[in-house]
Amino acid sequence: MHRKLFAFVFVAALLSSTVVIFADSDSSDATSVTTITGYVGMAGSPNTPAKGIEINLNNTAESLEPIKAIVDDEGKFTFTLTSEYTSLDTFNIYFTDIDYIAQSMPERISAISGTNHLRLDLEGVTGTTYQLGSDLYHGIVLILGHEDVEFTVKGTDRFLRNAMITLEDKDSSQEFSGETQSDGKYTFTNLPYGIYRIKVSCNGYQSVTEDNVTFNGQTTHSVTMVEKEIPTFYGMTTYHALMMLGVAVGLILVLISYIMVRRNSKGIED
Repeated sequence: MHRKLFAFVFVAALLSSTVVIFADSDSSDATSVTTITGYVGMAGSPNTPAKGIEINLNNTAESLEPIKAIVDDEGKFTFTLTSEYTSLDTFNIYFTDIDYIAQSMPERISAISGTNHLRLDLEGVTGTTYQLGSDLYHGIVLILGHEDVEFTVKGTDRFLRNAMITLEDKDSSQEFSGETQSDGKYTFTNLPYGIYRIKVSCNGYQSVTEDNVTFNGQTTHSVTMVEKEIPTFYGMTTYHALMMLGVAVGLILVLISYIMVRRNSKGIED
């Protein structure tokens, strides 16, 4: 009888501890974030709401359909995460209008180098709602993302006139072009921030290509070009041709001098 009672108590205790284990695991406070809210302001004194700007949320590979939100008149926005996003803890945030970039950002957001995109890391966050900043000063603060950029093109010893400069935005494929003046300068007005491929050409000089050049606040850029070696006779350059001509002229002068000396010598003998 005692053995049966002991066995019954042991089994009951084991079942009770199992129930407690499952109950503890189900009572965790960790839940998936389903709503992200925040503020977007334009830098100034004071900051102003970035109203009307479209803000996008995507996975880090940016392979999903982005979730879009419009910043309201108070600078607020809200993302409601779909099922594709609720299992993620890192996201990319970016703006449809690429003329704006983030000057400052709240906690858990960082800039992605070489782009105008931001990285949001919510790893370890609990609760269903996360707020990016508490007001226009502690949210995402934007600055106007374009600048006047003055280009200077020069050779080894002088500034180059009529040099053609072409800039290609590597994100949008948009091109900007201009031609330098007598001082070798040309200014691109309101050039959007971004990563560019720069091509410069000028008569008599070797073309220059610079790839992956980032403009995000710089106001000047210089390019130095090398003069072409122009083929002339049997593949020789102008420099080599002049050298050969100089040698030929020298030999002719030596020959003339020799003939004159011979004639003078004969005159003396006669």
